[in-house]
Amino acid sequence: KGPRDEVLKAEVPDSKLGLDDFISGLPFSNRKFGGKGPVDEVLKPSYEMPDSNSKKLDSDIDGKIKSDELAKIWKGPSTSQDVESFTTTPQFSIRSFGSSVSTQIVRRPDGSMEERRTVRDSDGNEEIKITKQIGDKMHTIITKRAKDGSEVKSEDIVNMDENELRGFDEKWTRIRTPP
Repeated sequence: KGPRDEVLKAEVPDSKLGLDDFISGLPFSNRKFGGKGPVDEVLKPSYEMPDSNSKKLDSDIDGKIKSDELAKIWKGPSTSQDVESFTTTPQFSIRSFGSSVSTQIVRRPDGSMEERRTVRDSDGNEEIKITKQIGDKMHTIITKRAKDGSEVKSEDIVNMDENELRGFDEKWTRIRTPP
């Protein structure tokens, strides 16, 4: 034997190795000493391979169902009552939903800002939100249109009261239209 033969694994005869032989060859296995090692704790409890010579039986239904009952199942339903039991329609419907959002923001050199946000959904509803801002004062108008055509408007005012709103709108109009 040369140095190469010492490095190579020894030849294994054609005999079958059992599970215990395999596990005992694993590192950290104490099975050869009768104890349990870390590998033994990770592996499932001993699993015995079925004997290849044993009869293969479908033990869960063997002897419990008669051949005429099987024939009835294979042939399919024969009465209208049987048809009802075999045909069940699914009780669900497929529904999809989509939404489109568009936002446009315009900032002017004087610091004023206008934001338009439009949201449309797949049912035909639409929400348009227009916010105008000058300094720390903001005026927002939200218009909601339902698919049936009905419309609801709401307003939101920040850092001003309703009396100042008219002056805000006039100032906004002057800013938008150059002299």
